[in-house]
Amino acid sequence: MVRVESLDFGYVKSAPLTLRDVNFNLEAGAMLTILGQNGAGKSTLLNLISGTLEPLRGKISIDGKDMASLSAKGRAEIIGYVSQSEVCEYDYSVFEYVLMGRTAHIGIFSQPSENDYKFAQHYMKMLEIWHLKDKIITRLSGGQRQMASIARALCSEPKIVIFDEPTSALDFANQYKFLRATKELLKNGYTVVLATHNPDFALLLGGYVALVKGGGEVAYGKAEQIIKSEILSKLYDLKLDVSYNEKVGRVCCLTYPF
Repeated sequence: MVRVESLDFGYVKSAPLTLRDVNFNLEAGAMLTILGQNGAGKSTLLNLISGTLEPLRGKISIDGKDMASLSAKGRAEIIGYVSQSEVCEYDYSVFEYVLMGRTAHIGIFSQPSENDYKFAQHYMKMLEIWHLKDKIITRLSGGQRQMASIARALCSEPKIVIFDEPTSALDFANQYKFLRATKELLKNGYTVVLATHNPDFALLLGGYVALVKGGGEVAYGKAEQIIKSEILSKLYDLKLDVSYNEKVGRVCCLTYPF
């Protein structure tokens, strides 16, 4: 379980808080989508959950462990993190790059085992990038590199997978490939935390939503309670409609014409 208690955070002490009095519990195996405008604090909340940042007040714990007290290795064993755009400066093959996700499970002077290779292969196939295994990671498109970064994060066998706007470099088809892979993770018991600009993702994935508002406030609840026309229209200052679409057979979030 992820437990966030009375969380305050600000980058400059004299400035207003970026996040204020944030509280929520997320059970193991659940989905959490974080929504908000640019600069609202979505990535900040992710970095606090992952332990990269420390709160000014309050606590974040995962399965009873205070994230602020864990070493980098300890955090890596719990959390797989995928940022908006992963950068690799070396000419590794895609398979070698993905295999690096096993680092937390391989001793300093040890070589990857057959099991480690199987993990890399499994997640590359799941994300449909196995055909790229011998390609050089630096020569891939931005979208292909992002899919490889996701596979690498999954290779670490984390309890929680954190995605910070992972579809920003993906084309339309790969965005939905990512969503299908996320559904598979949830089926297999992973806890997934996703920051995105697309409210429709929350409707497709279900679970819970944390809505990061202005002034550091965060509204938390089930997706169907938070993803409402009036709530999102106010958040984005944009006329939106959240309603059932008979043609596609689900609730969708749509903008009105210009």
